[in-house]
Amino acid sequence: MFLKDRSLKPKQIADAVGVTSALVRKWKSLYKWEGMAEPRRGPPRGSKNAIGNKGGKGGPLGNDHAVKHGAFRKFMPNDPEYLEILDMVKDMSALDMIYTGIENSFVAFVRLEKLMFVSSKDEIIKEVKKQKYEIHSTGKGDNKKLHRKLVEQEWNFHFSYERYEKYAKTQASIYASLRAGIKQFLNIAPEDDERRARIALIEAQTERTQQQITIAKAEADEKASENNRQPVVIRNDILE
Repeated sequence: MFLKDRSLKPKQIADAVGVTSALVRKWKSLYKWEGMAEPRRGPPRGSKNAIGNKGGKGGPLGNDHAVKHGAFRKFMPNDPEYLEILDMVKDMSALDMIYTGIENSFVAFVRLEKLMFVSSKDEIIKEVKKQKYEIHSTGKGDNKKLHRKLVEQEWNFHFSYERYEKYAKTQASIYASLRAGIKQFLNIAPEDDERRARIALIEAQTERTQQQITIAKAEADEKASENNRQPVVIRNDILE
């Protein structure tokens, strides 16, 4: 009101909006009305100044200047799959994103059990670490052929207790992420959200598995100490 007509007195504004003139003076001082720029005036009603003006040429094809987050799009990969995921996320609420994160964490939690399962204390996984080849030739002239010959090879050996140590660290990270997501979801989800039942089931299965892992870890640490860190048996029946 003051910006439209700066000649108005505090009492006039107070009478118009139904407050005291003292409160209006407080607003005027607090929000610095006097320092506010006057609104720009447009052309008068009926003005024909813009008739015949075709405007500028606009930006080049593919220009992102008019996009709300053009800078973000400019530096992110122009990958069809990425853009499809980005468009899908735009239609998701914050609660949907949290729930999806919980499901993904739980899937990773279960898959980890399969990947790190140890069937025997003597189980050792052997994998190639490094290979070195030499090129040898046979024959002469047009019959000359090149052959690759393996001359050196290094191996990595993974013992059961080493696999378990790696598993325990990864599992702890996933578990923490899962618990945080569940807590956040339950704090903001409506009481009638049908996904609460699914979350309760995931939470129960996660807690059960965590208890089993805690017991298994204690047994593994004890056996490793007794056997001078010999391979131990780590089992988990989460999928039974």
